[in-house]
Amino acid sequence: MPHPSPSSHGRTRAASRALIIRDGRLLVEINDDGDLVWWSLPGGGQEFGETKEQGLVRECREEIGCEVVVGDFALALDYIGANHLLHEDLFSQTEVYFWCTLAEGSEPHMSYNPDDFQTGLRWVPLDQLPGSPLFPAAISQWLGADPATRPCWLGDAD
Repeated sequence: MPHPSPSSHGRTRAASRALIIRDGRLLVEINDDGDLVWWSLPGGGQEFGETKEQGLVRECREEIGCEVVVGDFALALDYIGANHLLHEDLFSQTEVYFWCTLAEGSEPHMSYNPDDFQTGLRWVPLDQLPGSPLFPAAISQWLGADPATRPCWLGDAD
């Protein structure tokens, strides 16, 4: 699960994430902290002075080693750590997800600045997402739903 930096403790952090789907497969980051393996979507915390889109482009460059084109807004959610599995009482994050594509000629690879627990990247077929270690799990359910009925706001999700 995301392990926030001490600088984010006790405040709500803003983050943006990329939904990158190609040939029926979702690009995920593989994370391993020695106790737990989970998948997450590229992206992360918005820095002061950045738009959500600018932060997402920077985070993708750092984590998946390539440029992305940020498209339409897809969904948003809160992660309130105290309410979930790891009981991260001092961590709360609002995440905004965008549909993204890889820039022309770009291919994802482990980059110069991956997240602390990031160990790899993987293209996962959409039908393999239910029951997978994708975090938050609500995303796999959302992707499996009829696009006409998908909510834009998932609330507090894990």
